[in-house]
Amino acid sequence: MRRFCKNGVKFIKNAGMPYIILFALLFQAAGAGVVYSQNTGALTQQGKKRITGTIKDTEGEPLVGALVQILNTTVGTITNNEGLYVIDAREKDVLSFSYLGFLKQNIEIGGKDILNVTLEHDTQMFEEVVVVGYGTQKKGGVVSSVSSISRKELVAPTTNLTNNLAGQLAGLISIQRSAEPGRDDAEFWIRGISTFKGGTTPLILVDGIPREISNIEPDEIESFSLLKDAAATAVYGAEGANGVILVTTKRGTISKPKISFRAETSLSTPQRLPDFVDSWQYLELANEAQFNDGNDPYKLQSEIDLYKAGADNDLYPNTNWMDELIDKTVTNQRYTLNFRGGAENAKYFVSMAYLTQDGVFKDNPMGKYDSDFGYERYNLRSNIDLKVSKTTNLNIDLAGQYINRLTANRSPDDVFSFMLHTPSHLFPAIYSDGTLATYAIQSNADNRSPFNMLYNQGYRKEYGTRLQSNVGLSQDLAFVTPGLSANGKLGFDYDGNAATLRNYWPSLYNATGRDADGNLVFNTSVSGSPELTDPEFTSTSSYRKIYIEASINYARVIKEHTVGGMLLYMQKENQESATVLPYRKQGLVGRVTYSFSDRYFFEGNFGYTGSETFVAGKRFGFFPAAGLGYYISNESFYPSALKDVINSAKIRLSAGRTGNDDTGSDRFLYRPTFSTGGYTFNQGIGTSGATNGLGAGIYDQRFENNTIHWEIENKRNVGLDLNFFKSRIELTVDYFNNLRTDILLERNTIPSTAGFHAKPWENYGKVQNWGIDGSL
Repeated sequence: MRRFCKNGVKFIKNAGMPYIILFALLFQAAGAGVVYSQNTGALTQQGKKRITGTIKDTEGEPLVGALVQILNTTVGTITNNEGLYVIDAREKDVLSFSYLGFLKQNIEIGGKDILNVTLEHDTQMFEEVVVVGYGTQKKGGVVSSVSSISRKELVAPTTNLTNNLAGQLAGLISIQRSAEPGRDDAEFWIRGISTFKGGTTPLILVDGIPREISNIEPDEIESFSLLKDAAATAVYGAEGANGVILVTTKRGTISKPKISFRAETSLSTPQRLPDFVDSWQYLELANEAQFNDGNDPYKLQSEIDLYKAGADNDLYPNTNWMDELIDKTVTNQRYTLNFRGGAENAKYFVSMAYLTQDGVFKDNPMGKYDSDFGYERYNLRSNIDLKVSKTTNLNIDLAGQYINRLTANRSPDDVFSFMLHTPSHLFPAIYSDGTLATYAIQSNADNRSPFNMLYNQGYRKEYGTRLQSNVGLSQDLAFVTPGLSANGKLGFDYDGNAATLRNYWPSLYNATGRDADGNLVFNTSVSGSPELTDPEFTSTSSYRKIYIEASINYARVIKEHTVGGMLLYMQKENQESATVLPYRKQGLVGRVTYSFSDRYFFEGNFGYTGSETFVAGKRFGFFPAAGLGYYISNESFYPSALKDVINSAKIRLSAGRTGNDDTGSDRFLYRPTFSTGGYTFNQGIGTSGATNGLGAGIYDQRFENNTIHWEIENKRNVGLDLNFFKSRIELTVDYFNNLRTDILLERNTIPSTAGFHAKPWENYGKVQNWGIDGSL
């Protein structure tokens, strides 16, 4: 026997649907209900009959706690853990089926005894919530310039999330400068580069904590937001001038366990490689150059003809280094396994992933070891949400990545460079009898074989471990006053890296001809060892981060007025293993929001940030911003005929101040530094020269400067949001005008005759950025 409400739940009259759902969910969690009998369809009291059925989503998953209500009454019930419901109603009644995040359905009972219902997702409802700085807001109430995309738009057959961003978000500029596996992060900027000395990259937050995103799996991401104007970024104070990127990861849902598996294989190929002339063409051109300079030919024509005829590939080679070393097809593989589900009191999302990426170079033909530039990554994430009481929620997030990178003992830049400038006629990649080839004389560092650089100088193995943790606690304080809540967050991250090296320095040879038996005759260019050296650590490093956040929040709807507020404190500490003193910051954040009748919107916020980069008394700065929004389409005078075409029209205005404390130079620029390597002072003269030296003199290298501070950027933004044809087409356009001042520079106008050994640092640079960005 299953337990259900017998006659339904009596709800508060005129209650809003979200409150009904919440009350119903709490009622079910408390285990309310009585045993009902299996007399489906039998008439009950007052001429009613019993209706049963299931409520599921479009994927066939039961919806737990879905509301079933007799339309225009306060009588209803909810589904159990299997999506089943039972309710007593008359044949003429209409049943309303609803669930948070899904479209409501109304169905007449008629002569039916069983009603099975499938609810569809309310996509418009999902789009109404936008992630902003230190929280979320309804899309209609956002007055700042924010661009957002979902996980589906980030999924692409690449190994690095940062390479999927180009062209996805208005205002984002992205450039990938390297394709080396594991080192192919793209650089990106928001609305251009606004400084020419300090840091230019935006602040990146994952689930509210500063972290990198290059090693995150796209399948872990729920939303990706770009904050561009002052109303969105001023809350980040001295770190908001370059814009902010907010990434939120997936969380559990109230549903049966959902398991998803994704296998992906992609092929990559170089798009642009230089074409080289053949060895005999190279020699003919070299002879022509010699002739133009009035010199003897570099090679006799008879010898060039031997190259052209391919008479002997060992002595007259035509080595195309690109063909010898580059693999024209590279394979990448990715496998992800996700688990998602939960009940009202406990929800979970668990993700596991494995990624492997081959390098662009061919495998080592010598077979002694693998020196291709390969990359492997293992990802694990677990996001757990617990309802520890009726008013208290706890989330525990753990994530980690293990990285294994294999490289040759030379950088790919070096190998490519030598592939480009090593002539094709000097020697083959390897002689036909397996002997290693090189220059007749390796006279300098430029005389190296790219084949040996890649395959015969040893290899490096690099290991990296990334661990991230986040514990959050939220407390509903409605017992103090409705709409009040408190939140706390603690994050601890650890990055560890190590690299080992095995050198290999074999003997190298150069062929001078063949003997009477046709065997190659060699000169030994380099004498070496046939064995690999023992592994040795070349580097170890670690990095730890601590983040603390606490806030008081208020949100209340009073008739046509919606008010909100937030006061937040944050501090963070980062420390590298090679740095004695950690990097520390702290700040205070405030926000006030107000809207009237879903037509007029206001937001005012500030960030009061302190940075250890500057001297005491100059470490804290105040960065305010304000924004206005006007939904003209919600006015009564908005023409109904126009609403069929432009169903939504909104204007946004914002202005404010942000900062940048990344000076792009040494720490503690306000402190003076000195050198003890000055002129040596002597007090006497002897037969052998100066005597009685007192030591080297001391002189200043950097002057004391207690006035330097962060860069300041004043941002202004005007935006227009239009939705056409029932939101089938959405247009967003923004005009921005940003002025960055007080950029920290060394003054080059101080003459050397002033006696200074160093140029003083001052805040006096300026950059102005303005333009239009938009999306359709």
